[in-house]
Amino acid sequence: LTEFSRRFFACNPDMFLHVDTALVLSFSVMMLHTDLHNPSNPRRMTMAEFIRNNRGIDDGQDLPKEYLEMIYGNIEAEEFQCCVDHTYAVEQISKRMQGKMAF
Repeated sequence: LTEFSRRFFACNPDMFLHVDTALVLSFSVMMLHTDLHNPSNPRRMTMAEFIRNNRGIDDGQDLPKEYLEMIYGNIEAEEFQCCVDHTYAVEQISKRMQGKMAF
């Protein structure tokens, strides 16, 4: 996350006041993703809680509420996919098309 944050800050110098903001927000996004998409979690973080958790992270200032709402909505809408096995996905679709697997 540290290297990602440094690169993000370098490529977007007007977005945050300090490079640490990108690191804190990156970590917060990972935690939000885990919270929202972990099937073992009985209580999901709300948007208001996510915004509150990120108060003052930009060198003591708040990030725009609309920006945090957009991040929350995007994370909520789609789970991160790492190392998607396209071969497996194609096999599953093929089996469904052949009637060997329930939809």
